[in-house]
Amino acid sequence: MEEAEKYFVGAKGSGMKLDAVIYTTAVRVACMKLDANVACDLLIEMKKMGWVPSEGTFTHVICTCVKQRNLTDAFRLKDEMISSGYSINLVVATSLMKGYCQQGDLINALKLFNKITEDGLTPNKITYAVLIEGCCRNRNMEKAQVLYTQMKCMLESYVGNTVKMVNQQIPSKNNQLEEIISSTWLCMLLFVTRTPLEGTMNLRSA
Repeated sequence: MEEAEKYFVGAKGSGMKLDAVIYTTAVRVACMKLDANVACDLLIEMKKMGWVPSEGTFTHVICTCVKQRNLTDAFRLKDEMISSGYSINLVVATSLMKGYCQQGDLINALKLFNKITEDGLTPNKITYAVLIEGCCRNRNMEKAQVLYTQMKCMLESYVGNTVKMVNQQIPSKNNQLEEIISSTWLCMLLFVTRTPLEGTMNLRSA
């Protein structure tokens, strides 16, 4: 990571012509170092050169901004991401919800949650964990219970579909397989609040 950074700084200082791939790599390095300011500056330079960052690059920088509690740039980049032709993805949406919750703005976090579900995105366990924690911090236990119930139903549905698929492939005597798999939803629920947001980030850069 340090070698890549030194190469970029040296090449840029010498006047070498750098392409979008090298800039994208530099942005990723800045994000890995949680340097949101440098990452944002590099995106501005890319834009001036006529390059459109990939969805993955936007996602990394937005998440880095939220981690640094820089919601101003996070939401600005979200708007740029949409204007560049990308749809808001679940990683970005979950990260922005976390940012809202960090500021104690549960109302807008829930509004964003409702919007993405209306737009067809399916929240995952990390999305629910972020909102449940936000509700608890804001003493809205009623909404936290509602979200917990929704998450539980989602996980039970997932496990149920898994059981059906496995049973179709391997018939199980006395339904022992179904009983074993069905019980795993509890383990998933216990695990969910321990899962970091980074676990959702598995996007490829164009």
